[in-house]
This record gives sequence, structure tokens and C-alpha cells, in this order.
Amino acid sequence: MISTDDVTVQAASINDLTSEAFLAYPTHALGTEYYIMSYQFDPATDPKVDGKGHFQGPSVFGLVGFYFDTIVEITIKGQPSFEIILDQFMTYQVSAPRQAKPNHH
Repeated sequence: MISTDDVTVQAASINDLTSEAFLAYPTHALGTEYYIMSYQFDPATDPKVDGKGHFQGPSVFGLVGFYFDTIVEITIKGQPSFEIILDQFMTYQVSAPRQAKPNHH
């Protein structure tokens, strides 16, 4: 999106067992520290499908690189911190607890 004024875009999709949302900030308003809200998910005890066929899965978050060689430190409670390097328009997705390693695209 290109605008002559500051614009913040917010989008959400809310369903029975899943909700997704994102915020897109003007690049000059980007910060250096963010917190992700998530929930605990235990595939052994939490229902995988409700009566309507909706899938319930683990918490997921994603990042998008705005600049080349952006170093991002990710800290997940109870896990060792790790760093990734994103280039412009690269994406990175973390899904827990099912996969041992995050997806990197």
C-alpha cells in the first residue's frame, strides 16, 4: 500500500475455532520490540475438529522483512532465544508446539 498520509491497516478473520489478524504499520513507525498473544495447545487433549468440521490448531505468528539484513531475535517462553536474518519481503512463520523448527520462506 502506498499513501501520502500515515496509514495503519488492521485486518481480522474470526471463526468458531480460529482467528487471524494482522497490523501493517508505516515503515517509519516500526519499533524494535513486539509481543505476540498466543494460547497453549496440546494436540493430545485439545479437540482437533469441532462438530462443524472446523480444525483447531496451534498458535502461529509470522514476520515480514522490510529491509535487507534485518536481524530478529525471537524469544518464546520456556524456549531458548534464537535469531533469524530477514531480507526485504522475506517471511518467517513460527507454529507451536507441533513442529520442532519454524518455517522459513
